Amino acid sequence: MGRKPLYTVEELQQKVNDFFDYCKNTQVTVPYGKRDIIRSIPPTMARLALFLDMHPDTLYSYINCEVKGEESQQYSEIVARARRRIEAELLEGMLTGSIDPRAAAPVIARFGYSNKAEGEDNATLKVVFEGMDKAQVDRAST
Repeated sequence: MGRKPLYTVEELQQKVNDFFDYCKNTQVTVPYGKRDIIRSIPPTMARLALFLDMHPDTLYSYINCEVKGEESQQYSEIVARARRRIEAELLEGMLTGSIDPRAAAPVIARFGYSNKAEGEDNATLKVVFEGMDKAQVDRAST
């Protein structure tokens, strides 16, 4: 069940900090209409796992306290905080237009978001034609 952690708590926190610095300082050129825009790369859980040189399942096992040792909760808090920051940065990027929502939608769906409307559509519209009898309304609607 439990796995031996790849990093000490301090090393993991430093690597996570380094990861966000890396994302902020790594620039990519994105075509935008007739011109290009230079942006920082967005942080993702997949990129964090790659940066930490671990499988994404291992990263999530840190969140789920599946690492051995007394510091299990500390590992969980570090990775969970990183996950919340990634979520916030993706949402903010989508809302401000710095990240294309169409491209980010599948990624943000992993955080539990959906672009589908929930609930039933039971709206009823009643139109009243004043000054017209039923025959006139029927003729007007054909």
